[in-house]
Amino acid sequence: MSSNKKVFLPLEEIGVNPTDENGPRAVTLNMEKMGPLRGSIAKNGLREPITVRAVTGEPHQWEIVHGHHRLRAMRDINGSDPTRFGKIPCYVDSYATENDMFEEQYEENKHWDKICTPSTWEDLVHHILRQMNTGTFVSPYANSGLVWDASVFQNAVTIAAFKPELEEYIEEIESFAKKTRKSVVDAVFAANGKANPKKIRVYTAAEAKAQLKAGIIPGFNGSSGDIDGGKLVYIMNSADYAKKPALVISKLIRLFDAANTTMASKPVKVIFVGHVDQPDDTKLQAARTKMIDFVKALNGFFTAQFGSHLAFSKLVDEVYFLPQKVNRTGGSNEAKALKVTV
Repeated sequence: MSSNKKVFLPLEEIGVNPTDENGPRAVTLNMEKMGPLRGSIAKNGLREPITVRAVTGEPHQWEIVHGHHRLRAMRDINGSDPTRFGKIPCYVDSYATENDMFEEQYEENKHWDKICTPSTWEDLVHHILRQMNTGTFVSPYANSGLVWDASVFQNAVTIAAFKPELEEYIEEIESFAKKTRKSVVDAVFAANGKANPKKIRVYTAAEAKAQLKAGIIPGFNGSSGDIDGGKLVYIMNSADYAKKPALVISKLIRLFDAANTTMASKPVKVIFVGHVDQPDDTKLQAARTKMIDFVKALNGFFTAQFGSHLAFSKLVDEVYFLPQKVNRTGGSNEAKALKVTV
């Protein structure tokens, strides 16, 4: 609870929260602001009281809540003139929890020059890390009761529970763009020695080939462009899928003399296996749909032109997509290749 009553407290008895003293705030005060502020206070005194709270178990009796720059300026001035500031004007606040104080500080700092970082999203990172450092913070926007502390980074299960709560918290208190929200999540994970687990797995060419060799397509253990178990399989991605039909036809010509021989039946089953390099679910699905529509149009062409020829009433027999949705809760992960009707 805040008091509007001004009191005068000894400067030497006012300290800084250990989280701020030893963390980013201690070394990232706005130094451009400090020079003019120090000069103004040296000339005119402290016109706007700082806000403090009473503390126990610390070397100091009072702890700064609002006014870190002003406190630092007066300390600097006293460094060269020890008698300049003895007792200084203060407002005294009290808080039910340290987390409540951090929330108020964060909201207050958004309306003033940055105290600890150059940008609001970095301020939010600092704020979240302070909350987690208390070991008692629970998101007000979630019903799980999950305590945000170092234990949420223990394993994949706890991370999967924590990450959506973190994302929701960020979205609720700041109207950041999606890219900025991701930067906050990345920074919180990095500060705890972890990488932000992606919800979409992106395959390199080598990784996609490895999936084929591992047998992700039933009855096939070869590489892209191989024939194995009566199946001719090609990997396609969102950049090269339109080139794959030519590779199939070229393969049929080379192996089965298809340019000169009429086939009573298709000698192999043609399968395309797709994967997409996209950052979110919407774009992932859009790219998959585009590839599926292409294959359907391709098969439609073969049906229209060669429908009476049973061997080639369609070119592509099956389409699969490599599993890419990962690190999700609620059973929405993709654990195996997805077969699509074409």
